Amino acid sequence: MERPNITPLTLPDLATYVDHRLRQFGESGQGGTPPSHFFAADEGPTAERLHAERTDGWSKPVSAPGWRRAWGAWVDGALMGHLELRGATHRAALHRATLGMGVERRFQGAGLGTRLMEEALTWARAEPSLHWIDLGVFADNQPALRLYAKRGFVECGRVEDAFRINDSSITALQLCLRVDGDTP
Repeated sequence: MERPNITPLTLPDLATYVDHRLRQFGESGQGGTPPSHFFAADEGPTAERLHAERTDGWSKPVSAPGWRRAWGAWVDGALMGHLELRGATHRAALHRATLGMGVERRFQGAGLGTRLMEEALTWARAEPSLHWIDLGVFADNQPALRLYAKRGFVECGRVEDAFRINDSSITALQLCLRVDGDTP
């Protein structure tokens, strides 16, 4: 495998991004891996919804509610992982962003998540209006929890039995990271 190329994703990458996300949704909870989404593969966002949300969000400035920025991990010219930061939908919370990321199963554990996180956090720390990054993760997703802990994320909330997927109870964790260097 060549070294992954991490780049910001832009509108010309959108169709490739949507295809990647749909593949990733389909892998959630398959092959002995824990679920990574709170919906079944056949209940997830549609290609049309993903396209519309990103067309809107990727086009907005960081000062506008609903902004989004994304980075992609390209391996041999194919998009195999992504990280997206999403701004709040109301101005009072624009000092925070929500992080979502995913790496296709065959590349999990290959360092794509680490590289994506490095790029996104470098960008976030340089963005003067951004002070916090939040994310949600399932409590049994140990690889993700290790990655987030190495980057300084701490648990700031827990919901027992938050979701039930395939008759299994899932605990959801909320993690946060201060990115502006100030102390709260």
